[in-house]
Amino acid sequence: MNSQYHDIWPKMKAGNPYVARALAQVNIVTKEFGVGPNALITTGQDYAELLTYIDTLREKGIHVVMAGDRPNRVRVNEYNLATCLLVNDGRDFINQANGTPAHLWTGWAVDLGSALGPREHLAGGLWRRRFSGGVVYTVAPGGTTQTIKLGKTMHSAEWGWVGSVTLEPEPVAVLAG
Repeated sequence: MNSQYHDIWPKMKAGNPYVARALAQVNIVTKEFGVGPNALITTGQDYAELLTYIDTLREKGIHVVMAGDRPNRVRVNEYNLATCLLVNDGRDFINQANGTPAHLWTGWAVDLGSALGPREHLAGGLWRRRFSGGVVYTVAPGGTTQTIKLGKTMHSAEWGWVGSVTLEPEPVAVLAG
């Protein structure tokens, strides 16, 4: 099912019987535009609501495809990937707008291993999820700039090998190592 989160989530919360009936027939929902610029997720509260929406779908046995967005830029792709990894239980997917084998972002090949637990919401709009082979950070829209000391050198598809990262709202870090 392809629906926009801002359209369906309020109806889900209100118990709309038509939405409930539609969701009973699907096992995957596409999150159109992912969290890219056209998704219109502009506040930390809205970002947190999106994560809750995805959790609620999961409780119904429904998984998510985080769809790509234009412009097809590394920042948009990494924000989608990190957000997907915050909620992923191994049966969610992500795609890239206009992706072809010749034009795939190298970040899609990152293998962080198994999740070590659920996502964590930290101060200043920072979200984190740890994996056996790395960690994911996002700063929700409206959050504060965060400098994160990693405690060891880790690899980012975007920045190479780093010992710390500074993230402004919406940028993310997907770090292996």
